[in-house]
Formats: sequence, C-alpha cells, structure tokens
Amino acid sequence: ENPVRSPMQQPNHDRFLERQWADLRSCLEYLGYGEMEDRTAVPREVKKKHGIAVCILGMPHYVIRLVEMSGRHTPSCSVHLVLDPSWLTREGNQLFLQRSITFDSEDCIYNSFKTPIKVTYFINLMTPAASDELMDCTSLEVGLCCPQSSSKELEFVTNDKLWTRLLMARDGVGVPQTTAFAFKPTNPYAEILVNALPILHLTDEDRNGKELPPRLKEAVNVFLPTLNCNRVVVKPSGPLWHSCRGVTFHRIEDSTAICGAVFDLLKQIDAGDAILVEEFLPSMPWQTLRPPRAIPVVAATMPVPIVPAEPAEILLEAEARWQKDQPPTQTTEALDVVEYQFRIRANVVNTKLGPKTLFLGCSIGRKSLPIRGLGSAACSFEMCMLQWGMTQEQTIAIRRLVEKECERAMASILEGEKVHFKSANPRAQSDMLGFDVILCQKSTAFVPYIIETNDHDSITVVQHLITQNPSLGTPLLLGWYDTMFDRSQRYLMEEAWLLVIGPGGSTKMWVWERVRSLGVHLIFMDAAENHILRDKCDVYIQIPGMDDHSRDAEHVDTIVKKFYETGINISGCLTVWEDCVVLQAMVAEKLDVRNRNPVSAHRTAKFKANYSSALMKNTPVAALCGPTEALAVSSKLLLTEQDMEEALRTVHLPAVLKLDAGSSAGGVYLVQTEDEARKQHNRLKQELHGEEAHGGVGLSFGSNFILAEYVEGSEHDIDICLFGGDLICAVITDNAPTRLPYFAETAAIMPSVLQNDQQDRIIALIVQALKAIGLTHGVFNVEIKLTVTGPKIIDINSRLGGFYIHDWTQRVFGVDFIKLMILCALGIRPIVNPRPPAKGTIVGLSLYVSQQPELRSPGFIDKMQQLHKKGLLLYTCLETEVVEQEFEEMFGTVGMHKPTVAEAISSLETTLELLGLATGEPEPSYYLSYFAQLAAFNTH
Repeated sequence: ENPVRSPMQQPNHDRFLERQWADLRSCLEYLGYGEMEDRTAVPREVKKKHGIAVCILGMPHYVIRLVEMSGRHTPSCSVHLVLDPSWLTREGNQLFLQRSITFDSEDCIYNSFKTPIKVTYFINLMTPAASDELMDCTSLEVGLCCPQSSSKELEFVTNDKLWTRLLMARDGVGVPQTTAFAFKPTNPYAEILVNALPILHLTDEDRNGKELPPRLKEAVNVFLPTLNCNRVVVKPSGPLWHSCRGVTFHRIEDSTAICGAVFDLLKQIDAGDAILVEEFLPSMPWQTLRPPRAIPVVAATMPVPIVPAEPAEILLEAEARWQKDQPPTQTTEALDVVEYQFRIRANVVNTKLGPKTLFLGCSIGRKSLPIRGLGSAACSFEMCMLQWGMTQEQTIAIRRLVEKECERAMASILEGEKVHFKSANPRAQSDMLGFDVILCQKSTAFVPYIIETNDHDSITVVQHLITQNPSLGTPLLLGWYDTMFDRSQRYLMEEAWLLVIGPGGSTKMWVWERVRSLGVHLIFMDAAENHILRDKCDVYIQIPGMDDHSRDAEHVDTIVKKFYETGINISGCLTVWEDCVVLQAMVAEKLDVRNRNPVSAHRTAKFKANYSSALMKNTPVAALCGPTEALAVSSKLLLTEQDMEEALRTVHLPAVLKLDAGSSAGGVYLVQTEDEARKQHNRLKQELHGEEAHGGVGLSFGSNFILAEYVEGSEHDIDICLFGGDLICAVITDNAPTRLPYFAETAAIMPSVLQNDQQDRIIALIVQALKAIGLTHGVFNVEIKLTVTGPKIIDINSRLGGFYIHDWTQRVFGVDFIKLMILCALGIRPIVNPRPPAKGTIVGLSLYVSQQPELRSPGFIDKMQQLHKKGLLLYTCLETEVVEQEFEEMFGTVGMHKPTVAEAISSLETTLELLGLATGEPEPSYYLSYFAQLAAFNTH
C-alpha cells in the first residue's frame, strides 16, 4: 500500500467535527456508557489543587481508553480529550482549555470552563504523521512552553527506522545487519557514524530512471554475501510507513527480486524517507514438544558487544544426547511444515528516573509473513515463553535482558533528540515508544535484536491491552500517566520563588541542587556572612545572630523586613534545618503564607516533652481511629532536681536521657540506675551548654533534658508526605540496633522487611499522630520503635528527613521527597503512589571514625565518591573532616542496592572487607545479620 498522498487539504470543519462526535458516541456505546452528560450550558469553575491538565487532541477511537481510565485511576479533571482544535486557545506561549471531554468513575462529561484551564501537558495526535495526513494542527505546538509528548518534528525522527537504528547501533544495542538507501535525506545521518551500517544516498536521478540504478544494484550485491541467513527483509522507513506497509521478504540468493523491491519502494517514498535491506532474524525455535533447555542468555554482539555473557553451561553436547535419545514422531515432523515465530513488543516510558520498560507482550505469526502488531492478538511475554518451552528461570532472565536492552535503546533515542534536533516546542520529547524485538538463538544463547521503533501505534497498543488484558495494560497506562503528571507538576513549579529559613550546611547541598534543577528560585536567609551554600540560591540575605533561637521572635521581624525589601513575591516558605523549623513557621505565619502548618504544631514537634504530652491527650476522634496515647513513651521534662526525683518514680528503668530540643542523637544517653541517671544528667547539663559545645544538635534552644522510658523493639523510620491532612506517600526504613549508650545509628535497610499489614498499621498511626499535633501539610520524618504492644514514637522531625534517605527512596521507590516538599510548599497537591512498590533492596552501614579507622586514610572520601559515581556502591558523605567528640556524628554511609535482601547483605559484607571497613565493636556483620533475622521473622 502506498501511503503517500497529494498535498494535504484540511477537511471541512463541520463535517470533521460531526465525524468526531459520531466516533465518540460509538466508543461510548461499545464501552457501555449511557448518554454523555452535557455540562456546557453552565460553564464550570474548576479549582484543582494538583493543577494538572493533560490535553489530548485527537480522534476518540484512538485515545478513548486513555481518557476513560483516567476517571478511575487519577485525580478528577486531570486528563482531557479535545475533539476540536477550536476548543483550545493560545495566550502567548501557553495553551488553555475552553472545552473538553472528561470521565469520572461512572460518566462521560462534556465540559465548558468559565475560566480556561492552563494545559500542563499536550499530546497532539492531529499531526500529519499521527493522523495519516487527515489533519494538521501543528500550528498549536509552535513555541509552547508546556511539556509535550513528541511533536511534528520528532515524529519524523522516532518513526525513521534508519535514524533510530543508527543511534542504537552506535550505542551497542542489538539491531539487524543492514544496508540503507536514503532518498534526499533530511535527518543528519552523517552525524552518526556506524561502519557496520552503510548508507547510499539516492537522488531524483536514481528515482526517475526506468531501469535499476547500477550503484543500487552494486550496493545490494556487496551487502548480501556478508550475511549469515537465508532470507532478507526489504522495508521502507518514514513517518507514514508503518503497520508493515511495503515490507517484503526475499530469499538471499534472489538478488534480482531484492533490488527490484528496493527500486519499487524508491518510486513511492517521499524525500527524507529511506529503504532498509536487512538480515531476516528468526525467533528462537518452537520448543513446545521438548523439555525445557537451560540455554544461557546473552546480549547481542552486533554491531558491538553490549554486556558480557552471563556464566552458564555450554549444553551443546547435552542437547545432542537428548536428540539422539528421542524417538522420531510424526508430530515433531509436522511441526516443521509450518514454521512460526514470535515478535516481542516492549513499551518503554521515559520516567523521572529514566527509561523504564512497563510492558512486554508477544505476537505470533508465520515466518513467511511480517507480523503486524495491530493485526494480531497480543499475549503476555510469560505465556509466549511457556508456549515456546522456557523454564520460569529462563523467562525471568530473558525478560530482564529484553527490558534492559529496550531501555538502553530508549536512552539512545532520547539523547539523539536532544543533541541533533530542536523542536518548535522545546518541551517536546518522546515519553513513550514501542520497540519491536526478535529474540534469536545464537548457538547456545538467546539474543534480543530491536528491529523497529514506533510511536504511532504505542497508544493503540495500550488501548488493545486494556481491553484484552487489563492486568497488562493498566500498569502501562498508569506508568505513562505518572510521566505526564510528573512533567506537568515540574512545569507548575518553574519560576516559583521560595523563601528558605536556614538552608543548612554542606550536607544539604544536594537538596538545593535538586530544587534548582526543578526550576524553582530560592531566597536563603541565614546567620553566616559567607555561607557555604550561598551559590545555590538566587538571593542570599544574612540575618546576624539568627542561629540563636532564644531570640526567634526578634529574628522574625528582621527577616520579614529584609524580605519585603527584595520586592519578590514568594509562593512558599520552608526549611530543611532542624533548628529552624519553629522560626520558619513563625516567618510563614507573619507573611501569611497559605501553605503551612501552625507555629504551635512545629513547636510541639520540636520539643519532645511537648509532643509526648500532646499524644497523651485524647481527642473526640479517638473513638474513630483510636487514642494516640498508645503511641507515646512515658517521659518527664527535667527542669529542677525535684523533676528528676519525680521522673525516677514514674519512668521505668533503664531509661534514656535526651535533650528536649535535640536532634541527630546529640545528648542521648542510656542510664541503668537512679544514681547513674542523676550523675549523667548533671554531667551532660554542664558539658552540653550552648551551640559552641556541639553545633547542630539543638543546643541553641537550651540544654533542658527529658528522662524517657527505654522501650524494647525494632527501630524504624517513616518518611511521610501529607497534604491537607491526606496521606500522599509514605515509606518505611528498618534500622539495626543502635550502638549504646549513645544510640548511634548503625545500619539500615530499605524497603522495610515488615509484613505489609504491619506497615499499613504503622503508617496509619503515624498519620493520626501527626494530625493530632497539628502537622498536616508537608514532608516529615518520624522515628518509632515497634514493641510488643505496638508502635511507640521516639522522635518527630517536622521537616525533610536527612542523611541518605532522599537518595535511597529515589532508587528503591522512585519517590522524590524533595519534589514532594516543594510541591506542598507551593500549594500544589503532589500526585504519587501512596505506597509505591519497591525495586530491589538497599542495605547500608553507618560509618564512624571510632569504628572504622580507615576513614582517616588520605583520599578516602575521593575514593568512595568515585566508586559511587561508577555505580559500584552507594556512598553518602556527611562529614569531610574528622572531629573528635563524645557524641560522635555519623561520618557517612556505604550501601549496596541489589534485587534481594540476601544479595544486598552479602554484597555489602564483601565490599566492606575489600575497603577495610569491616571493623568496629561489634563488627558490621552483627548489625547486617539482624536484617536477615528480621526478614525471616516477618515471612512466617
């Protein structure tokens, strides 16, 4: 079929819109919806805290499932279908919705908006390539500032089989051996040099001749002898050449037919298109009647090796013995009469953490014909592998290999888009691509090759899957939603201004680097004149004496005055520095910032005696969700000697002395007897006096202590985000037993190995506790111990968790708590999975100079950071100089990210030995083995 048409004519608008409505009615009828609800008579005033408006301009039958499923799985009014470009308006470089089709959980709704809604993500399916030249609405794209999925320009890139193949071949992704014929090329093929993929440029002279151009015939005849196959494929390349249009198969010895097929296509293609002649890649042999064979899995070696082959047995001899032992059967012979093969379709989404394969499916067909994905029913990858005789272990290994190969292919194409193309919309990028993969058998190995890249039918594949196999299609769609929403909310954050009260020290540098990468502008206020983080903000204002928090009320007036002098309008106010949480709340209140917690809530959380008292109070909702007093630990504030005596009568021993406003375990000490309690309290009161005694642990608030009951149980950290009291997201980290008597953190594991119902219980109780003290908005960190009677709160930090938490949560859960913090501060409701699934396990050891003397070695930090950059381990640097003090602070953490708990522990133990860090009393293996025991306990 020749898709090339005469120059486009825009259809009659009324006729086109009439067809759009008819198309929508047909789709709704098929999906079982009644009459569409028309709300256009009274335009709506839509107020959405999440701020997201994904606009899909297209034909209903092509995208209806994307919009319909949004009504069930996403926040209300977040995904809009636009049937007519006149429903959209442009204001400068921004796009606005005036009308749209949306879905809720039950109905399809036709909307008219009183105040046009700002589009935060645009999908234009009325481009020539996406609509097969039915419509051209690309003028809407030009100069848009909102994120966009693909664009007219990028469609000519991602659907160019030659261009994408060059990019993948250059980066070592497996592709078929190919020679190419480019007709008046417009894409910069010459910029991608791949010796294994020769290109012959053809002109009008070659095309207009009546006979086959000699140089075309010569190129084919030079290429064919280099192949080790019995057939070749001839296919066209270009945005309108899809769904196997123009694809033909030929025997390798029939060079005349091959050259003729190339010449025929040359007369049909447009300028900028190309023709590929490539080796025919058969999928692995049909093995249903055979017992599963343990054939190793390796990556492709053409054009260059990708990854080393995994260690495995060479089973040629065993296979030969098996063949010899099997009696011939008619069934086996009959199987060879009709040869089938399968083609894998991988849909890869460009997530916030990079390309991720969210779907693998297979289509099965005869080897003699091209397999059309849209012309065959897709089955799951696992079903196909089972049908082909693979073991479960082989299936898992092959899946991982194919996923990794396709993710590398996606990364190659995205990089090619950035380097070689500039779209009319600079925010356009390929957010979802489909890769067609052939899994070949090469000797004793299975090798994946990517034969084609698609964007034109990726949405259709999603729709088919949701209808035919929702368990496969829905996760893929949700993954794409996640990318749309993430890019939308990043767009909403751009150019916003935040006031930061106390940016912290060098250990917080990564926080502000991440915030700046989100496009947010920052005003820092701090006491230091030459602050180490001064270059991480847009405006820095020194507030002398601000680190003396006994004068916070005085500082508020100074800060507000200095801020007004800037003339900047801010959207939020926050801090990540524990000592500044109360001051920040006071400033936010004075400035009447809308998105904040009460000062009283931060003050309650800051002082341990306060939150213990608050938790002990029963509220009217206790009958609904249970009393919070069950979460409190018995404690007593020590202001006088009499308070100590009273505490010793009411608090069971052993007990814990801790600073009332302390942090980072500073001033925390275990006491076993009454005499020890009195003695240590007197000593610590004298030694820990003033910020100069030990900076950053809360001494600027005074040196008052509390005596709290020491509770037995496993220790856990909960990092949690609330918005208006609603749970947005929460993750739990397990901690190994602390090193006594100072309660120094020793090791941690993420995700928690606790049973899911236990984790759900903990999170629900923490939400209840936070709301009880007034913390309903933002990101918080809570430390608990899980005792026989349930969770007990050890500490509440009314700010972002520190140390390694942010890096780990991104790696394991894909959750960016820094972004959640910023969104909350800006009043934008974050959209994220409240209980995200984990990807692997991280186990990490806390490093202390007293326990790991190797930390003193010259160049240690540089060595660890280099290993971290190479991905050989995870290193979080918390200190750069060795400081000798009683309450020793963590120098850093070293961790390993592996698929399982056992692998992570084993890998970390080996790494510690190699680095000379397997030292301490007790040795690290003691703490790491605790996690294995905890995991085993929670599997019963």
